[in-house]
Amino acid sequence: MARIKVTEDAVRITLNSREDIWFWERRFNVFDFLEFFPIEAVAESQPEGGMSKRGMILNFATDAGFEFTSDIVRDGFFLRNQSHGTRRWMNEAKPQPGDTIVIEKTDVSHYRLCKDSVT
Repeated sequence: MARIKVTEDAVRITLNSREDIWFWERRFNVFDFLEFFPIEAVAESQPEGGMSKRGMILNFATDAGFEFTSDIVRDGFFLRNQSHGTRRWMNEAKPQPGDTIVIEKTDVSHYRLCKDSVT
């Protein structure tokens, strides 16, 4: 099971196995570190890609050279924009067991998603 360490400025998710990678490829579940994000970013369920107009939008810059926006789906506590965001990042970053997914807070609604590799 992935190890999650949360500080005021960052979340570090260490992937221990291929199963951890598989899990995070499918969905960035933020339940275990929901308090890291503004509660205003949690929004009602909607179809993929349709973010709430009432909630706060989170902006992510990545080390893969692209940016994406998302909110957090209330019914599952995961980042909504998967196809153009988290899944794309996992595909391009290609994390391996032992690598760490890092989500750094740069301001209230801006984050940096990057990989800290063991190699």
